[in-house]
Amino acid sequence: MTRQPSTFIRPRASRRRQRWFAWMLGRCRSVLAERYGDARAERIARGAQDAHRALLPTLPPIALGRDPMAPLTLATTWGLALYLGSLPEGGTSEDVGWVLVTCLERVYAGVPACLRRLAGAAFMSAPSRWIITALGRRSQRRGLPYTFVWRVPADQEHNADLAIDYLQCPINKLLRENGAGDLVPYFCQTDYATFGALGLGFRRTGTLAWDCSHCDLRMWRKGEADPSWPPRFVERHCGRRSEAAPDVQGGHP
Repeated sequence: MTRQPSTFIRPRASRRRQRWFAWMLGRCRSVLAERYGDARAERIARGAQDAHRALLPTLPPIALGRDPMAPLTLATTWGLALYLGSLPEGGTSEDVGWVLVTCLERVYAGVPACLRRLAGAAFMSAPSRWIITALGRRSQRRGLPYTFVWRVPADQEHNADLAIDYLQCPINKLLRENGAGDLVPYFCQTDYATFGALGLGFRRTGTLAWDCSHCDLRMWRKGEADPSWPPRFVERHCGRRSEAAPDVQGGHP
């Protein structure tokens, strides 16, 4: 079913988001050139800008005031536009995934390590964990279609310092609705880059991207996040010790 254009995005906000997209694209231009070469990267960048401009009026209502994680949902349009812009140039979800993860890692590398560790400590602090728990309860009560919905379980199995189970992911929903389901696992891979940059341990055994019941994020104050590339996509087994799994490029992640 075709989604009707949303009146939620006002023209001024639309222009602001286009400027933000152009700024982000500029930050990642060198990474694009590494992956595609200068000429293809330039064509992909132009195609991505056109795709982003066309996407904005079709976005569902994303309530920044009611969903503290709405900026992540809006950022999804960046990767989606890049994916759509790369298709005429033979781009793949793995190409775009590499660009997303690599660009994010380089942005983080530009921040002093001490500040990144400080941000990681703040995220894992008791007040932060209390806020995350409270917001998770609120997300479950509201049940809005294009918001993150999560819970904070008592995770005894892995003795994690913080456990979050995502029951609904607007990134997964938005990408699938726009024919970019293969891209979802690569968006999930950016979590490893983020928690690694913060100096936190991170583990996950299942995601909604692989049709698991939920995304199980487990974090530790000390540890590592697996930054391997190509990604191993351990989440495809949904926590089971399965031998065979579909390839991410096979049309359905």
